[in-house]
Amino acid sequence: MNLEPEENGAYQVLAEHGDVSVYRCDRGCLHLQFGNMNIRLEDEEFMDLAAVMEEAILRINGPRVAPRYGRVQ
Repeated sequence: MNLEPEENGAYQVLAEHGDVSVYRCDRGCLHLQFGNMNIRLEDEEFMDLAAVMEEAILRINGPRVAPRYGRVQ
């Protein structure tokens, strides 16, 4: 997936990997795009989701360095 900002600057791509991206729309909301699914989130909701995902990653991988995320737990 390659999101290019629209001519009117309607969104800003913050991160992208394969079919997954995170972007901010012109209304200030964050969007998690996963394939055909789009989830609109406020900043605080996104941070809560990120914290839950990080916890799940640690439980899946165990307490080790996750090279992709650069975290040591």
